[in-house]
Amino acid sequence: MAYVTPSTQNIKTCFQSRYSLPYFQREYKWETRHFSELLNDIQNTFLQEFDPTHGRHQVSKYLPYFLGSIITSQDTDGKKPLIDGQQRLTSTFLLLAYLERYRIDNDIQNSSDLRILLGNMSFGTMDYSIAFSDSRKNIFDLYLNKDLQVSDALVEAENIKGLDDGDEKIIEALRTTDSVLDDLVRENIAYFIDYVSERVLLIDIAVESESEAHRVFVTMNDRGLRLGPIDLLKGLILSKIKDTQASHLSHSSWVEAIRKLKDIDPEEDSLFFRSFFRAKWAETIRGKNKGDAPGDFDIIGDAYHRWFEVNTTRLSLHTADDYTKFAQTTIPKFVDIYTFIRKCEDQFTSGFEELFYNSARRLTSQPMIMMSAINTNDSEEVWKDKISLI
Repeated sequence: MAYVTPSTQNIKTCFQSRYSLPYFQREYKWETRHFSELLNDIQNTFLQEFDPTHGRHQVSKYLPYFLGSIITSQDTDGKKPLIDGQQRLTSTFLLLAYLERYRIDNDIQNSSDLRILLGNMSFGTMDYSIAFSDSRKNIFDLYLNKDLQVSDALVEAENIKGLDDGDEKIIEALRTTDSVLDDLVRENIAYFIDYVSERVLLIDIAVESESEAHRVFVTMNDRGLRLGPIDLLKGLILSKIKDTQASHLSHSSWVEAIRKLKDIDPEEDSLFFRSFFRAKWAETIRGKNKGDAPGDFDIIGDAYHRWFEVNTTRLSLHTADDYTKFAQTTIPKFVDIYTFIRKCEDQFTSGFEELFYNSARRLTSQPMIMMSAINTNDSEEVWKDKISLI
């Protein structure tokens, strides 16, 4: 695949590039424990090689720490869109920010200046190497302000308007990082800064277009289910939508649909797609004899995203327009129907008493059975009538 260009880079080289965060990569999900585990892994690898008698130049021969891979697409306005890897790249940026602040506060002499990796000044404002949201920029502006004590900076950061859940996770990680740093690392921080910038490696997989990047993302992550089926299913759908605006709108529709499902239960998104695919397209089921092959019903239960990938023709998904309609119209509509059924199961609703009655008696298949009778073009009045009839 000539359009895929992988390159192994150390952090110093990686952060000489600038990265934009596409709409689907703006959420930062790592908890403090995830960041602490990353820092511990890096410093433990460093300490395996470190010897107090070593000179700084010997760090260049230390065993490297492999951070993983990122997927980027073609530069736009001097920035690489980051298709996959925001969690690890943002976490690495966070570590660099911590080390830079530690270096300044403790007047560490002859250590590498990390400011050039974090970003550069442009017309009086800091242009960070990752194009963060305004609230996230404000967090790092405060944290890296040497005129503020770290504790005061973090208190001010907590009061920034418009913080999202990811911003709060970053503030908490910055607050707890100092307690994770090993004492021996602290005593030899200049060596450790060299190690992080020069010997922590990642692979940048550069792809020509955003849609191709989605496809590579699915191919890489579907080996061993390192990502959940929901993320892989989203990648499969978005990879087929070539128009940027249509892709953005489809992603927005997807995010809103998943939010509605997760408002019911954290696992409701997977339960929905199992019920939905089984209701509308499953044609076979495993036989009762030993050794019978699994059918659609069984495969959807085990790996609905893989079933989807090989059965798109059955779903009448052929063109980019088909995938756009599926993402923006079909899925949101059936999510609304599904969430209505689930609400009636949990709350006694006039006119739909049977849903509550059946649910109370552990009839768990109601959403699947009812969605099987409903068509995409059914009006709300029609699909509610069908639910009542069933």
